[in-house]
Amino acid sequence: MFHRLAHRVHQQLIVIVLATLALVVVPAAPPACAAAKVGQAKRLFEKATQALQAGRLAEARDLLRRSLALHAHPATAFNLAVALRGTGEVTAAMTVLENLLAGRYGKLPASRRAEALRYREVTAKEVGKLDVHVRGAPKAAISIDGAPRATVTGRAQLHVDPGSHRVSASAEGMKPAQQTVQVGRGALATVRFALEPQVQRGTLIVEAASPQTSLEIVGVGRAMGRLRRELPPGRYTVRARGAHGERSRDVEVSAGRWTTVQMSAPGRSIFRSPWFWVIAGAVAAASVTTALVLATRGGSEPITDPVFPVTYTLRPAR
Repeated sequence: MFHRLAHRVHQQLIVIVLATLALVVVPAAPPACAAAKVGQAKRLFEKATQALQAGRLAEARDLLRRSLALHAHPATAFNLAVALRGTGEVTAAMTVLENLLAGRYGKLPASRRAEALRYREVTAKEVGKLDVHVRGAPKAAISIDGAPRATVTGRAQLHVDPGSHRVSASAEGMKPAQQTVQVGRGALATVRFALEPQVQRGTLIVEAASPQTSLEIVGVGRAMGRLRRELPPGRYTVRARGAHGERSRDVEVSAGRWTTVQMSAPGRSIFRSPWFWVIAGAVAAASVTTALVLATRGGSEPITDPVFPVTYTLRPAR
């Protein structure tokens, strides 16, 4: 669709551009700095004219914007509107045409004014419209493609360029909502939002004495040493992991409140310590020695090892 429009625009440009070239007039004896700007603006205008005639609309648009920033002139503004329409930026083209007709780029001759009015009428027919409906909140802020556009009380109609747009609605105390909508050239598209109340969250903080402890809010996130999350009210499982195992517990998060949980991972088991086995070995040896002494003294009662589940039966000494 844009390619067909670009072709139509290209067919119109030869007449339009050539007609407007004569409008670029350098003021008589301007200051040196101003003259330099006007000269640069004219060179940019001429390059843009070549780009327009070749159908390079985006390039022409950028050159004309630069030229207009250096030196405001009706011919530059008109050709910029033509280029913007060709790239599908019809709302921007309408803004330029409105400013042109209001005299913001210099005096517009009567013949050129009639031409600008006709072109504005043609361009206006290609502007897309969004009919936005919002319920669930008395008023809502509407953004289009990330840019704030309007505050809506129930319903509003907004002008947009043809194409795909992300439309967002937000209101105090409500969940923001977003939709993607396709708008045809000169067409009307409807977007409806039903905003819902936003659930007030609570804050859950999980801390460990050691920064090396891995902390987790199951299904939410992980961190080392300290973990903080803003969460909807409800029950959550928190977990601490260390080199020797893990611990977990359930925590209740309330709306608008802070909940802090101190967690620690299991320490090293005494049964895994080499010192334990040294001590245990000594105890075992002492037990066997005691048993032998008792046996030597004529006892024959079974002795149970305090470490291993083994029962020793010693024969009476002879």
